[in-house]
Amino acid sequence: QPFIDKELFVEWALKETGRSDCISKCKIQSQCGGVYQIQHCGKIPLREAFCTVASWRRMDWIFRGSGAEEGNLLLDYYKSSAGISDDEFRLEQDQYLRKGIKLQSKEHLHNIRIFQSVFGGLNHPTKARYPIGDPRGCISCCFEIGDEQFCHLCDEYPAQHPKTKR
Repeated sequence: QPFIDKELFVEWALKETGRSDCISKCKIQSQCGGVYQIQHCGKIPLREAFCTVASWRRMDWIFRGSGAEEGNLLLDYYKSSAGISDDEFRLEQDQYLRKGIKLQSKEHLHNIRIFQSVFGGLNHPTKARYPIGDPRGCISCCFEIGDEQFCHLCDEYPAQHPKTKR
């Protein structure tokens, strides 16, 4: 994985590229061997540096490869098996929002319930949880985010609070 090599790639990328170098419109394939279409895409330096057949394909969510996109399997599961009604979800969504947790879906609610049972509440063994609005915490769950743009706990992106002018 040469793109994580600090001397070979990381230092160069941080010094020589900016956001506008990394995000652009480009020709992307929706299917292998399919037609190319102009779409917004990211990771341009990586796509160009490691130009393979896979470099110019669209990003697919993991459920596509698993076949779960067929028939809304996940949606059906969280409506029935997990037993979360629409009313229950809306009620808990409001309650969690007051605690600084922005629930995205019934799946997220199901997962946060498991998280709390494992960790004894809204606690994490290695990450601090900050008050709502504290820029040290993720914008959607208030857990420590550091300099990361993506929150590994709640999957929020971008997870940083907007920068305020001084």
